[in-house]
Amino acid sequence: MLDEFSVISQIAVVVSVALVSGLLLVRLKQPDILGYLLTGVILGPSCCAYIASRESVEIFAQLGVLMLLFVIGMDLNIKTFKKNLATPIFCVLTQIAAGLIIMILVSLFLPAWPLYFTISIGFAVALSSTAVVMNTLEQFDLTQSKMGALTVSILIAQDIMLAPMILVIKAMTNNSFNGQLIAKVVIAVAFTALFLIWIDHAAKSQKFKYIRTLLGKNKDLYMLTSLSLCFVAAALAEGIGLEASYGAFLAGLALGNLSETQDLFIETVRPIQKVLLLIFFLSIGLLLDVSFVWQHLGTVAFLLILVTIVKTLINIVILRALKIKLVQASFISVALAQLGEFTFVLTKSLEKQANESFVFAEKCLVALTVLSLILSPIWFHIAQRLSGILEKRQMNSPKVLSTYIFGNMVDSVKSPLEFVGKKCFCFCRKKKKESDLPAPTVVKSSTKGKEPVEKVPPKGEGGPDKEE
Repeated sequence: MLDEFSVISQIAVVVSVALVSGLLLVRLKQPDILGYLLTGVILGPSCCAYIASRESVEIFAQLGVLMLLFVIGMDLNIKTFKKNLATPIFCVLTQIAAGLIIMILVSLFLPAWPLYFTISIGFAVALSSTAVVMNTLEQFDLTQSKMGALTVSILIAQDIMLAPMILVIKAMTNNSFNGQLIAKVVIAVAFTALFLIWIDHAAKSQKFKYIRTLLGKNKDLYMLTSLSLCFVAAALAEGIGLEASYGAFLAGLALGNLSETQDLFIETVRPIQKVLLLIFFLSIGLLLDVSFVWQHLGTVAFLLILVTIVKTLINIVILRALKIKLVQASFISVALAQLGEFTFVLTKSLEKQANESFVFAEKCLVALTVLSLILSPIWFHIAQRLSGILEKRQMNSPKVLSTYIFGNMVDSVKSPLEFVGKKCFCFCRKKKKESDLPAPTVVKSSTKGKEPVEKVPPKGEGGPDKEE
């Protein structure tokens, strides 16, 4: 009984801290998932140590990733994605190539790094966080905009490329990079392409109208159908050597495009997905070593700024090469500037390494990813404001620039400062008038213009001088 009470009390503390953190971040106009990240940092081993390790929430975190990709698959419209297929695919392939080239050049100065580690970091740097970007786009109501749609397409293309990359990393880690691995990667890519073609063809023929008749209006059945398809597909994908999240994504893709009741499926499964996603970001926060960040603050800050700027510039160059306008290219590049959740796959392959440089690289990589996810919405918010300024050409004064960039984020500071400033101005003006009252020279100075003439004259004067 005591153990049960202990578990319940732990859940109560975690949920309460997550609620307070989420409310605080929403109040500051930031996504609530950053509050869940901070909850993991606060309750993790490096701060309060209330949650001793990540293993206790690992299984729920993995389920959160499955449900996230399942819902993203349901949201994806194959017809819309197919129209703009070339742009996101080319963009992602170029991002991966750029990430690999940069990391291979860096590894020339670090001969202790093996090839698989260099390639793993190159993959990780190329990808962005689907969860954070999607949440941020929804918060700013930009999912259906032209720039938002292209951003989502690029994220989905990254998710599709995830399975081949994981296969490569696993094989290189186990020293099993051979013809069998190449065959697996080719099969995974070919299966995805054929699956997308089949979904598009089946959606046109409308063979799956019976789902509404079969399930009726019972929302519980919709929820159970979604969960069963998600986890069965994930298990099948894992069984044939692919990533479980890959199977969940394809299952969501099929269900969302072949069923007329897509909205009902999403409505019933989203609350569960939100709870599991909360646990996922909580588990990410648990990985951050605050003492390590404090000891190497300069290095971490420099690398964070460098990665953010380099990723942004690379994406701008790629998108401009595809003849996308500068404003739109800048907006999308900033949205994709953070490191993604995929980075945490690397920690599993590095745990077995006793080399001190590997431990440092792992902790630094985790710190960069967590801080990148935390700062991403703030950077995105500022970039959104800047893109609006560039588009409307309103950078004609510092006041317009600061107001447009920061918007309501500084209202809580701006209002009291304005109030105090007005009071001080009125007080000084009143004192100045009182000191000017006995001075007879006030009327004489009115010969140069009409403004001093409009002022109330000192006592004893008949009125303003209008001779001139």
